[in-house]
Amino acid sequence: MLKAGFNIPKIFPDLSAGEAHIWQVGLEQSDETVEFFGQLLSEGEQERAQRFHFEKDQRKYTIARGVLRMLIGKYQNVSPELLQISTGKYGKPAVTEAFNQPEIFFNISHSDNLAVFAFTRETEIGVDVEHARQLKEMKRIARRFFSKHEYTVLNSLPKDEQIAGFFNAWTRKEAFIKALGE
Repeated sequence: MLKAGFNIPKIFPDLSAGEAHIWQVGLEQSDETVEFFGQLLSEGEQERAQRFHFEKDQRKYTIARGVLRMLIGKYQNVSPELLQISTGKYGKPAVTEAFNQPEIFFNISHSDNLAVFAFTRETEIGVDVEHARQLKEMKRIARRFFSKHEYTVLNSLPKDEQIAGFFNAWTRKEAFIKALGE
C-alpha cells in the first residue's frame, strides 16, 4: 500500500513470456497522491506536466506517468526514479535500459479520468481507451478512417448502439497502430 490509498498488490505478479498484463487507474487522486507520483517523474516529465494549461491536466499526466514508472519499476525490479523512458518517432514510449531483466514492452492510454497500461515481455503492445460520448463528426471520422466494411457495419447498427460501435472500432484501430509504434 502506497501513500494516499493507492494500492499495489503486496505480491506483484511476474510478467512471463506469452502474457499481457493490463492495469487501470483512476486519474482523480488526492493532492498527496499527485505529489507522491510527481516525485517519481524525470525532470523532463515534470517540465512537460507544467506545460499543460489546466491544473487538472497536469495532475492527470503526473498520475499516469508516475503510475507507469512505478509499474515498470516493479516489473524491472528497479526504483522508478532510475528509469530512462524515451519516445520513438511517433511518440511511443520505451525503456532505454533493461536493468538485467528481460525486455519489457508497454503502452499507455488515458481518456477522461481513466488511464490504462499494457505490458508484455516478447512483443510490442498497444492499448487505447476512449470516453464514449456523442461526437458531432462521428460519421465523417468513421468514413475517413474506417474501412468500407467497418463503415457499413457501423451504419447498420441501431442508432442507440452506434456510439459504442464507433468507439469499439476506434479503440481497436488505435491500439493496433500504437502497437506498431505508428
